[in-house]
Amino acid sequence: MMAKPVLCFQLRVHLAGSEPEIWRRLLVPAEATLYDLHWILQAAFGWEACHLYQFGMENGGAAGRVYPDFEDFDFDDPEDCERRAMETAPKLRDVLPVGERMIYTYDMGDDWEHVILCEALMIKPPRLRLPACTNGAMNHALEDVGGIWGYQEIVDVIANQHQPDYQQAVADLQESFGKRILKYDAAAFDPKKIKFPRA
Repeated sequence: MMAKPVLCFQLRVHLAGSEPEIWRRLLVPAEATLYDLHWILQAAFGWEACHLYQFGMENGGAAGRVYPDFEDFDFDDPEDCERRAMETAPKLRDVLPVGERMIYTYDMGDDWEHVILCEALMIKPPRLRLPACTNGAMNHALEDVGGIWGYQEIVDVIANQHQPDYQQAVADLQESFGKRILKYDAAAFDPKKIKFPRA
C-alpha cells in the first residue's frame, strides 16, 4: 500500500530592508500553525527567541494583526503566555493563501520585519524532513543592534578595514560583542547548517 503524500507549504521569507537580501526558502508542514512557524523562523534566521513577536497581513495596521493577541496574555506568567500562544495559534493555511504575503515582526523595539510569501502548496520531496530550508542567502543578522539599520552599520564597519576610524569602530564593536564579532561573515550561509525544532 502506497504511503499517503505529505503536503507542505513552500515559503520565501526575506528580512525587510536587508541589502544584500537576507532570505530563506522554507518548506513547512501543511498543518503548521503560526506558533510553529514562529519557531521555524527563529531557527531559519538565527534569532534567540528572547523578544516578543507578531504576525500580521502585509497591509499592516491594527486591522492587519493576526496573531498573537497580547491583550489576553499575563506577562507575569511566562508558562501561561506560552500555553495561550499555542492554544490560540491559527493554522498557516487559514491565514496565508498561496500567492499572498504576511509580515512576521520580531522584537518590537528593533522591529525586524520578515516578509513571508507563500509560493506553493506541494507534495513533500522524498527523504526530506520537515521543516526544511532548501535555499537562501546571507548570514543571519545580530540580536539587539537597533534593527536592520544598526546591523548594516556593523557589517559596513567590519568590511571597511581601510577607513581612518576603523580601529576605534572595531574596538567599540568588540566591547559590545567580544572578539567573535571580527569573525562574523555577513555573506556566509549554508542551509544544511540550520537546525529546526522537531515536533
